[in-house]
Amino acid sequence: MAHWFHRNPIKATDEVKFELKSVLTSPESSRICGQLRVRRKQLLEYFSNASNDLKSVDDDFNEYLALFAGFIVPIGPSGREYGAASKLAPLLRFRWANSMTGPTAV
Repeated sequence: MAHWFHRNPIKATDEVKFELKSVLTSPESSRICGQLRVRRKQLLEYFSNASNDLKSVDDDFNEYLALFAGFIVPIGPSGREYGAASKLAPLLRFRWANSMTGPTAV
């Protein structure tokens, strides 16, 4: 039990609010950021209850990734633009905790 901490796959993360008010140009983009915030909160709540249905966890995770894909891969009028980096990628920073120092993200 004394050595479990360095193998803990669940690390604490800071809250990500997806509030990009100065960047969002349409109600649709605001709605997507709101959905991302809600989906992320739901996913983090799954960690507090080990008896969750795997299918529902998997479905919610896939929906979160589908929404989040726009921050990684640019999506234009003709679909995905391969080989290009999304201009939204540097707008959000995720910080995780070091599992040896506790639940505070560094």
